[in-house]
Amino acid sequence: MEEARSEGMIRRMLSDYQLGDPQSVVLRFVEALESAVNEKDERSKAYLLRCAVLVFPPAKALPWVSNALSLAKTHQIHEEEAPTLANLGLVHLELGALEEAQAHLEESLMHLEGGARAVALNNLALAVASTDRERAFDLLAEAVGLTEDRHLAAMVCNLLVLEAEETRGCPDLTHEVLFAAENCAAPLFDLVLFNHVRSLLEAGNAAQALQEVKAYRSKAREFRDGSLAMARWACLHGEILTALGRRIPRKLAEQAAVLDHSAEAEVWLYRTRWALCPIPLDQSAKTVLAEGVDLEEIWDMLASFKRHWQEEAREIRELLTMVCPSVSSSRWGLQWLVAEALSCELREGFWFRRGGVDPNG
Repeated sequence: MEEARSEGMIRRMLSDYQLGDPQSVVLRFVEALESAVNEKDERSKAYLLRCAVLVFPPAKALPWVSNALSLAKTHQIHEEEAPTLANLGLVHLELGALEEAQAHLEESLMHLEGGARAVALNNLALAVASTDRERAFDLLAEAVGLTEDRHLAAMVCNLLVLEAEETRGCPDLTHEVLFAAENCAAPLFDLVLFNHVRSLLEAGNAAQALQEVKAYRSKAREFRDGSLAMARWACLHGEILTALGRRIPRKLAEQAAVLDHSAEAEVWLYRTRWALCPIPLDQSAKTVLAEGVDLEEIWDMLASFKRHWQEEAREIRELLTMVCPSVSSSRWGLQWLVAEALSCELREGFWFRRGGVDPNG
């Protein structure tokens, strides 16, 4: 069966999201939605409206996801209803409307299975954590048992962070951040990395934490949460400098102050000491995008693609370490450069300039 144009665009959108290219994600989203409308492909349209959570901040995503649910019900696209309810729950969670989030997520769980169910369980755990910590732990434990590799590090990170809040301990996230670097989409990796740097600071390794945060900031990008995430990193950077007895630069202080002055409903997520990891649901319960098109096939293709670029990533890492040895001291400086090189290969047909690599470029 010939693939609809919108489905190919959806595949590319998910790939760009995984690689951490927010501008391309927005472009692919708009192109795929326009194509789905022109093709009168209501299933792809409903799916894309639900995936507005990958593109827009929660307040802007809410009407898109609400429309996705209406469209799924109107056109009897039943496989989209539960995943869309899950993403409605996600949006309400991010906006701090925890009761609404819990209601939508619990309703979605009546029909979700496998990896999709794990995502909803993870987000429900975050919604109930402030009122029922034991249930949150149970939900996360169930989620970890069901989830795919691309979400595993984020869910384990949530478990360890909630435990750290409970015991005032300091989790060791070394394994989780390494696993996230290889498997998680860039926005989730960002959250796990933040907690790893926080754990270094809490453990008294401020110098190492500073090295990591500097490597991160040289390649930082704004995802859908924009300035709030950057401000959270700025706050952590300031704490590290204070621990080292250094002055906080004015520009960094101004960036961190965004969290104090923001009136956005989702700002509560960015003021927490540890970063929680809500996860968007980008697959359906039955993983069907259109009649005869199984989304599992898309993930199989992505898995095959991932194996391909992981082999190339090893070669790129070796060459980058020789060309730009200064980044080899930081795992995450190197990680960003590898991602950039792979991204260039995908979009432009080449890796990088063989004559040299600019770590700030």
